[in-house]
Amino acid sequence: MKKIPRVGLAVLVLQKGKILLGKRYSTIGKSTWGPPGGHLEFAETLTDGAKRELKEETNLLPNSIQFITITEEVYEELERHYVTIWFEVVCKSGVPKITEPDRIGEWTWFDWSALPSPLFLPVKNLIKTGYKPSNKTV
Repeated sequence: MKKIPRVGLAVLVLQKGKILLGKRYSTIGKSTWGPPGGHLEFAETLTDGAKRELKEETNLLPNSIQFITITEEVYEELERHYVTIWFEVVCKSGVPKITEPDRIGEWTWFDWSALPSPLFLPVKNLIKTGYKPSNKTV
């Protein structure tokens, strides 16, 4: 079987000056803290995919969504390669729900300057880009 990169979507949710991260249970990044996200589906736009993943994983709806950047992750031990498309989402209200308990154990809000450990590899790579959350948080 030919190994090809996959397209991942990551949604950085901002609310009241905090970032939403979940404790991961899935194989990739197990026991790390990461944002809502998943795979782009066939014929889906990037923005629609990000909104879908956010709704599926947290039951939150965005007030705004904006492209941030792209990161790249290789998980040698799993023979997986991802190109991760990052979006910043502002949610003025709403409480994240655990909608996929087999994938995420909890959702927690964190200050960008006080992120938990260990972080999911895409989050580490996002930080390396120099990204800082926008001041649009409400």
